[in-house]
Amino acid sequence: MARIIYLMPTVTSPKGGVRAAYRHVEILARHGFDAYVSHDDPDYAPSWFPAGVPRLSAREPLSVTPDDVVVFAETNRDLGLVKDSRCRKFVFCQNHFYVFQSIGETAGWRELGIERVFCSSHVIADFLARHLGWPDAPVIPYAIDGRLYGRRQRLLRILSMPRKLRHELHYVRNVLRRTKDGAYDVTWRRIDGQDEATTARALCECAIFASGSHLEGFGLPPLEAMAAGAIVVGFRGDGGRDYARPDNGYWVDDLDLVGFAERLAHVIDLVRARDPEIDRVRRNGLATAAVYSVRRLEAMLLAFWSAALGRPNPLAAPAGPAPVGPAAALADGPDWTTTAPFAEETGS
Repeated sequence: MARIIYLMPTVTSPKGGVRAAYRHVEILARHGFDAYVSHDDPDYAPSWFPAGVPRLSAREPLSVTPDDVVVFAETNRDLGLVKDSRCRKFVFCQNHFYVFQSIGETAGWRELGIERVFCSSHVIADFLARHLGWPDAPVIPYAIDGRLYGRRQRLLRILSMPRKLRHELHYVRNVLRRTKDGAYDVTWRRIDGQDEATTARALCECAIFASGSHLEGFGLPPLEAMAAGAIVVGFRGDGGRDYARPDNGYWVDDLDLVGFAERLAHVIDLVRARDPEIDRVRRNGLATAAVYSVRRLEAMLLAFWSAALGRPNPLAAPAGPAPVGPAAALADGPDWTTTAPFAEETGS
């Protein structure tokens, strides 16, 4: 049986791309595919989510056969070294801003022996078609696990994940705190480097998520915030164009820092006034997140790999299109549509 081997980087902090690869392997293995994750550090295991999937040790050079499929990240700088290796080679592209780390300035993926490219967003697929000559890269979407998001006492609190734009978010916070003599000096919490359950719990307890997305292939945190019932304010980071709409968040142009602070102040006013608009935006956010269900990922992933390996699809008779809206959320987890009333929390 042909093996599917996802070669993933060894990272020291939570990365959605690594989580996505592990989820792929978990689904594939559960449905009878001979699928594995392999890291360059044989002792490495992610600590921020349950990582109980089949793995191949990298203590020895990876031995492959012509039937095996090795899946590289778009950041892998060693593609040139494996150009002539005896296996099929795919790329799972999760960020179009990083593609030149693997292909450099002259070579292309085809010249490096890559047979297929698949990706995680339509923004990436469009870039690959228009600029890298891959017009048919399938999109295998991310998934939000609804079981992580339960009902909690929601506070008038802002939460951010300042992984990329620390200085910029600090500036936005200070502008907000000084607006109207401190009228908007609500608690602002930062969370970074935490496991997925802790992060989900923090999202469920905040009213507002400040999105610092920047140079993203997709940008999972704003979507996770929608799943938790928080109101998203801030940047799309380019990749967020896959899901960001005027009716599911309060979006501002990327790096418009003053506009970001002003939009946060506006949303705080709406939350304090219990304006019906806030509930509409929240429900639209919940519906958006519900589209990205584990069921939908499973169906699209199995269809892709079944076709790639020329084997029957274990889900050959799907029940129908993935549900869209709150009903889909209920299928994967608790009731996301009911949220606790906001409690005022001030200070920082």
